[in-house]
Amino acid sequence: MTKPNDKLRAALHLSGLSQSELARRIGVDQSQVNKWVAGRMLPTYPQLCRTVTILRGVEGLEDCEPESLGFKLGYRITVEPECDEPPF
Repeated sequence: MTKPNDKLRAALHLSGLSQSELARRIGVDQSQVNKWVAGRMLPTYPQLCRTVTILRGVEGLEDCEPESLGFKLGYRITVEPECDEPPF
């Protein structure tokens, strides 16, 4: 059975980004990204927005959504957001 965060790990692999590079681009510590990949922590909504926006710039991940990364949070990100609150 595939764990949800295996999808984030696969997306990082496909993108060629290291956890450190993704963390730098998002503005968080690498250990935080490691916790997301390990399934020990969920990103905040703004962090998830930035992660999806970064991964959408990678060939093959243009349609990236939180759910495709294994985060079943009940919302979609449709633009490059400067978001503070989820659009419930």
